[in-house]
Amino acid sequence: MNVHIHLLTVLAIAQRKQTSSAQPIDRLLGQQGLPISEEPNATVGMSNAEGVNLIKALLRPATRTYIEWGSGGSTELVSWLVLSGRMRPDFRAVSVESSAEWMAYMRGRSTLIRRAEQTGQMKYVHGSMGQTGHLGYPKGFISSDHKRSLAYVGLDDKLGGRKADVALVDGRFRLACMLEAFKHLRRPHNVHSDAVSPIVLLHDYAVIPPGLHQRRFDEYSRALQFYDLKWMNDTLATLMPKPSVSPTAVAAALERALGRPDR
Repeated sequence: MNVHIHLLTVLAIAQRKQTSSAQPIDRLLGQQGLPISEEPNATVGMSNAEGVNLIKALLRPATRTYIEWGSGGSTELVSWLVLSGRMRPDFRAVSVESSAEWMAYMRGRSTLIRRAEQTGQMKYVHGSMGQTGHLGYPKGFISSDHKRSLAYVGLDDKLGGRKADVALVDGRFRLACMLEAFKHLRRPHNVHSDAVSPIVLLHDYAVIPPGLHQRRFDEYSRALQFYDLKWMNDTLATLMPKPSVSPTAVAAALERALGRPDR
């Protein structure tokens, strides 16, 4: 999809869409005919269209490994899918969060994450960058401190050698996370089908003042050198890796992106 055409599309969405507040995950689950968690505090900050697309991506038969940057209602949602037996036995989820305080809050907000961790299928990881502020922003961050940003972005020590089938990018360093994910996606051999292609879901891909600015949109759009934009569900972009991309180009783009922690 042409980036300029997409910008017009998301601007149109912004004109008719009010900022979506958090909704219970049980509402989304019930709409899909799935068992509900009966955890009223488990809520996700996504629209119906965004939440449903996340559920569908997770429930694809090909999904064995899920990685997300930025924890919250999505973490509770995947935890419940594990607990309710909806995921395959070899499924593993990894949620990366920069704020230890937020992790403690999420483990207490509902029982879902703690229970899913006990199964061994959910791994809740502190991508420690030192002190963080609002929405996990690293305090006093210097753009050249890539060791600090890689503690959050990097996947070499988080996936346990697995390759990811679905990634949700919804936290800090979003461009860097998309580029890091590119290196760790499962690529089926000799199979070229969207049904089994790995998926990267980018949240907040839109220009919706005052929070979602043009500069941020342009930053995220740099990922389209390496991904095809398949479709949009409100502000949730579904991306699939381009078939022929230079690893050197990905590494160079990642190196630059590691200095930019903005959402």
